[in-house]
Amino acid sequence: MRIIIVTALLVATLAWSVQELPAAFLIVSGNSMYPFARSGQIVLVNRYVYRFSAPDAGDVVAFRTPDSGELAMKRVSAVAPGPRYHLVGDNHRDSLDSRHFGWISRDAIIGRVESLGRRVSP
Repeated sequence: MRIIIVTALLVATLAWSVQELPAAFLIVSGNSMYPFARSGQIVLVNRYVYRFSAPDAGDVVAFRTPDSGELAMKRVSAVAPGPRYHLVGDNHRDSLDSRHFGWISRDAIIGRVESLGRRVSP
């Protein structure tokens, strides 16, 4: 019985720590943020920066989409009281963004994109 409890606590601690890591790596899918980022590039997301300040217009943020909950990356184009955020892709012709799904709440934003990595595959 003790082994089961210890194992359960270790698994819970590991799951929590992965969720609370200060950074996350994401692979860009699609060209909605071109020329800032291209499909296949690796981006680093700072998950702690918005614990101390709010996203500003011009920031590139990673967030969960309201319809599917998938991770996406867009630029903050406007901030409304509340706070709610209007997010758009740099490549307007190839971007599903706030023009389609509306304003995003603060709790949907995961963090700020800090740097771009190398391309994974063509």
